[in-house]
Amino acid sequence: MKTKILMVAIALIFISCSSSKEESTDPVVGIWKLNSITMLGQEFINNCKLKDNIEIRSNKTFTITSHNLDDNCAIETASGNWVSVSNDKYNFSAAGDTQTFTLVSDNMLTFSFVQNSNTVVYTYIK
Repeated sequence: MKTKILMVAIALIFISCSSSKEESTDPVVGIWKLNSITMLGQEFINNCKLKDNIEIRSNKTFTITSHNLDDNCAIETASGNWVSVSNDKYNFSAAGDTQTFTLVSDNMLTFSFVQNSNTVVYTYIK
C-alpha cells in the first residue's frame, strides 16, 4: 500500500510540474558588427570602422560602440532604448535622437540616413 501511495505521489509531482518555456527572444537581440558603409553604390569602410558594433539586449536597451576616424580610432559609446515598431523595423533612441533600423534577415541589420542629399547605408551582421 505504501508503495502505491509513493508511486501516485511521484506521478502527481511529475504531472503537476510544468516545463518552463524559454522566453522568446526578438531576432534583433545580439551583438551586431559593422560590415559596410555605402553611399552612391560605393563602399566606404576602413579597419577602424570595422571595429564598430551594436550590442542589443533583450531588456530593450542597447549600446553602440563606434571608433572615431579623426582621433586614431578612439572608442565612443552611446546607450539607449529600442522598441520594435513592426516585424522588421526597430526604433533606437539615445541622447534625444531616434533612428530606425531594419532587420533585413536574421543576420543582417541596416540603418540609413541622408547626408548631403545622398543616402548612406550602414550594414551590420551578427
